[in-house]
Amino acid sequence: MRRHDLDKETHRVNSQIAVVDAWHDALNAGDVDRLAELVHEDVEVGGPRGSGHGVVLLREWVERAGIRLEPGRKFHQGDAVVVVQRASWRSPDTGQFGDPQEVASAFWVRDGRVQRVIRYVDLSEALAAAGLDESHEVRAAAARSAGTRTEEQDGAMQQQGANDELTIGQDGPVLRITLTRPGRRNALSRSLVAALGRAFASVTEGGETRVVVLSGDGAVFCAGGDISEFVESAEHGQARADAEGITDLLTAIARCPVPVVARVHGAAFGGGVGLVCAADIAIAAEDTRFSLSEARLGLAAATIAPHVIAAIGPREAKARMLLATPFGVDEALRIGLIHQAVPPDALDAVVEEVITNLLHCAPGALAAIKRLPSIVRTADPDATRAAMTDLLVERLGSEEGREGLRAFLEKRPAVWVPEGGKPR
Repeated sequence: MRRHDLDKETHRVNSQIAVVDAWHDALNAGDVDRLAELVHEDVEVGGPRGSGHGVVLLREWVERAGIRLEPGRKFHQGDAVVVVQRASWRSPDTGQFGDPQEVASAFWVRDGRVQRVIRYVDLSEALAAAGLDESHEVRAAAARSAGTRTEEQDGAMQQQGANDELTIGQDGPVLRITLTRPGRRNALSRSLVAALGRAFASVTEGGETRVVVLSGDGAVFCAGGDISEFVESAEHGQARADAEGITDLLTAIARCPVPVVARVHGAAFGGGVGLVCAADIAIAAEDTRFSLSEARLGLAAATIAPHVIAAIGPREAKARMLLATPFGVDEALRIGLIHQAVPPDALDAVVEEVITNLLHCAPGALAAIKRLPSIVRTADPDATRAAMTDLLVERLGSEEGREGLRAFLEKRPAVWVPEGGKPR
């Protein structure tokens, strides 16, 4: 196959898998409106007990079934995508989800939307119905959304990567950290949490890194905690260590001495929202969905709460956690969760503009600015006044301060400005 044709085919495969991933995210979040957007009006929905057609039937099924489907292995050929799933059903008596069992569903995706979705009791039935076999399995690298990174960028990052769940690349003064669990929607496993924590802890003030960009590979930014590990940690006494790991990670992001930019797309649920809130600047694609959905799982968004409250305020944070309903970028902008919403195909360009602007600012000044909120929150008025006075005096007398003022008067770029760079 010629390279051009191969690229087109790869893009089509990735797009279809992205639709199926988004379908799972919407289902597990109980977002029936988003589900309706992802399917054809006459969508066929079925399972072992039969099937039917239409968006209305889909809505009724989601609201009645009380099912959660965690996607795993994927298979693809033509319009068909088969997904192995861990299915859990909610008990009508206790409201809790039971033990998961493995099932498989076959999806037929046409024109960017699901035309049919049928659940089967096992993988062999689903593959047979879709006309596929084990040779059609989609490997994790092929399942990543088209355009996320070039092959050359991917290889460069892997050379400096932390593990299979995370890639880290030093791009001049920019440290690019990417969650790479696309098959699990970048869910925060304990190993990924630990790797992220180490990555942020490695950034020092005055070092090579002046900006960190945090992003997610595949269809979504981050779908939150790894539910299967949550179940395991509760059963094996690991819950406290896991909770402390997430707390330490978010603290490391918030206290990172350089600006942290979150590049958000697809979905940010639960712990994914925590990552967004711990970052300093959040730019999201216009089709991104957000949710603080822990209460629907019988949990509380405790470890991320300090960062959510700091980002959007206590009353709004409490309401979002109580309702546990998904919302889009308009609401995210209104409540201050994100700073800018852009078309998906403009996301990378806008993030690069943000980086350019940050690199035109003095690194020491940015580090000082990052400390301001904690000083203001914790000090009494007199102490705040003294601390702010001392900080301005320190910056005026600093080497950066003197250089910045001289550069302004001499109408030249300051020494920290990248050569040839222009602020937006």
